[in-house]
Amino acid sequence: SYCADIIKEMNGEISVQSEYQVGSVFTLKIPQKFTSMDTIAFIPDARSYRILIFEKNEEFSDHVRKILDSFDIISDIAKTRQDIERLMNINRYTHVFVSNERYVECETILNNRLVQENIVAFLDIDDNVHVSKASTVLTRPIHALNIAALLKNETNTYVREVSRKGG
Repeated sequence: SYCADIIKEMNGEISVQSEYQVGSVFTLKIPQKFTSMDTIAFIPDARSYRILIFEKNEEFSDHVRKILDSFDIISDIAKTRQDIERLMNINRYTHVFVSNERYVECETILNNRLVQENIVAFLDIDDNVHVSKASTVLTRPIHALNIAALLKNETNTYVREVSRKGG
């Protein structure tokens, strides 16, 4: 078959175990090389970061927080404008991740802060940037690699500098 030919080209093998009226299990074995034991997304000095998340969708906030937890980065989730004000009075944040849709609620708070937070806007791919103070935009879907690239000042297709305000 076509699949078997491709697997053979890759010096691999394919096998099948089948049980009548139960189903089949196909197993592929393909030799792979690796160049490093380093994790694919690693944040040096992870404990030097503290990130505040203010997002339109609670499930998405939890998703971002799990990514940050996996890097061993401390984060807090603000659910309301009052939460942001309270948390920013208690903690010093290196970054504030805010969704484009909720920025209006916290614009005054962020603009009046004396500390230099890095404001990161979460946008859908076709959104205009409403976050006037954002230095960086992360386009959904957000993945661990995107957050790692952002924190390490690298760029990829989902991380971009805000080049035009409102555009």
